[in-house]
Amino acid sequence: MDRFLKRKKPDEPAIETSDKKNQKTNSWPSKTRRYEAAYIKYGFTCVTKNGHECPKCVLCSEILSNECLKPSKLQRHLNQKHPAEAEKPIDFFKRKEEHLNRQSATFVRQATVPERALRASFLASFHIARAKKPHTIGEDLILPATKDIVKELLGEDAAKKIDAVPLSDNTVSRRIGDMAEDVSAQLLDQVRASECFALQLDESTDVANAAELLVYIRFISQEMFVEELLFCKELESRTTGKEIFQVVDEYIDSNGLDWNRCVGVCTDGAAAMTGKNSGVTALIKQKAPNAAFTHCMLHREALVAKRLDDELNLVLQDIIHVVNFIKARPLKHRPFALLCKEMGARFDGLLLHSNVRWLSREAVLNRVYELRREIAEFLLSEKHQLADRFKNVAWILKLAYMADIFCHLNVLNHSMQGRDTYIVHMQDKVRAFSLKITLWSSKLKEGITEMFPLLHQELLSSGGELDTISPLIQSHLEHLQGYFREYFPDLDSTQLNWARNPFAPDVGSCLDLKSQELIEMTSSWDLKMKFESLSLSNYWMYVRNDFPILAESALKCLLPFATTYLCESGFSALKVLKTKHRACLNVESDMRVALTDIKPRLDKLCRSHQAHPSH
Repeated sequence: MDRFLKRKKPDEPAIETSDKKNQKTNSWPSKTRRYEAAYIKYGFTCVTKNGHECPKCVLCSEILSNECLKPSKLQRHLNQKHPAEAEKPIDFFKRKEEHLNRQSATFVRQATVPERALRASFLASFHIARAKKPHTIGEDLILPATKDIVKELLGEDAAKKIDAVPLSDNTVSRRIGDMAEDVSAQLLDQVRASECFALQLDESTDVANAAELLVYIRFISQEMFVEELLFCKELESRTTGKEIFQVVDEYIDSNGLDWNRCVGVCTDGAAAMTGKNSGVTALIKQKAPNAAFTHCMLHREALVAKRLDDELNLVLQDIIHVVNFIKARPLKHRPFALLCKEMGARFDGLLLHSNVRWLSREAVLNRVYELRREIAEFLLSEKHQLADRFKNVAWILKLAYMADIFCHLNVLNHSMQGRDTYIVHMQDKVRAFSLKITLWSSKLKEGITEMFPLLHQELLSSGGELDTISPLIQSHLEHLQGYFREYFPDLDSTQLNWARNPFAPDVGSCLDLKSQELIEMTSSWDLKMKFESLSLSNYWMYVRNDFPILAESALKCLLPFATTYLCESGFSALKVLKTKHRACLNVESDMRVALTDIKPRLDKLCRSHQAHPSH
């Protein structure tokens, strides 16, 4: 084929063709046409496009090129595209032109609204997530209510602007998802900047029968301890220690967190969490060998409270049987409520007992004691086998004592709940309660019962003898104190006394080389005054520049969680979110926005949305 081709010689100049030579650099025609007002009779108005006047149809809004500004071409468009309007008078096309201009003006005016409307949409979605409400509430309630309020206060024109705020179900879901991603990004940046962190994790089954894993993290940011929800994940298959650890480990690794910075892990006492070989704590120990592991002190206190002597346990079982007989049956509950009203009782019903909610025992026992006379009458009328129990003075004394002791245990439990709790403070509370038990036992031997108000009241009103129940109470108090020693074996440990109060006498004997910094610190009266005015963590933050070794050790002792309270409260929030109409919804984003103290960066989110409106 080469012989049929005419090749150019290497030094032969290229010949420019006439087509290329005469090729136009501008795609517009050399003659620019002008729009005339008379063209409105063909149904065309004028718009400017690329610096040229172009005809725009007032019927279909189609814009033609500049060279179509000829009566013949405009007439052809009208006849072919709009034959029904071809014979309309000129006034018809002028009205269409005015309508088109009004639409354009409205669009221009509303073009400045979306930025503020977008921010309003984010703010409304933020409040929906914080209130743990369904996403449909934005369009069904918030938007019409806001429109009515604005209309009444500011007028019809202001109310119309509310329509520009997008609050549909899907829109609210996207807004919450965007805010959750932003909060998560901020959180991870703060955790990466922290020199150490501690974890708190728990697993539970929600109302949709899904196994949910909650993990909270405590870390140091801006010279203070910060507690945040790290993540909420659904366990798709089994809930063994290995599966739970894999979810946690994958999240830690994928987000660039360092296991070596983990100084503490707090869990409940479930086998999947605390198993010696395949539990979560054992597997984390391989990744974080320096981490301290804590069994939730709230769970330990609950385990102590569940331990009852046989005689007291029989009383509790009788009470549960009576409560279920009355409360769980509507045909029994309604007559009992009427009886309570007739007898002038403070309450008209009993409370159900739940083994899961261990704090319910005290409320159930108190209510039964309050309504003991009404229960006795009702059981007699029903010829119930336990009716004679409520006429037995010794049995009522046992009931009164159990209501009192569970009230004391609940007060201890409530005092250990909340955020920003430290192991050393929880140990102090349990130690104080153990000392109270010793005091109560000694006072009981002296015949003093004021520390048990219901028992004291019952002894005075019924004329019962303390000697009939005193041995039983003494035995239970002795066993109770033993249970505390069993579940809290480190109560008498003095190892962390220096972190609890560095100014207490004889606290530096176990610090070795850190004692030198401790001596310098405790010699300063200014620091002693600071210690009395600041919280424990804030004090160690305050002195860590001057005493870095001592402060670092103290902060690592204080950072681990003492309880899984945050996880328990998180599961309560999860239950609220996963109501019947949202049982299948993935609520991780809602959980993060609802439970965080980190504010989403709305300005950044709005800019990102305007740059990528489809996202």
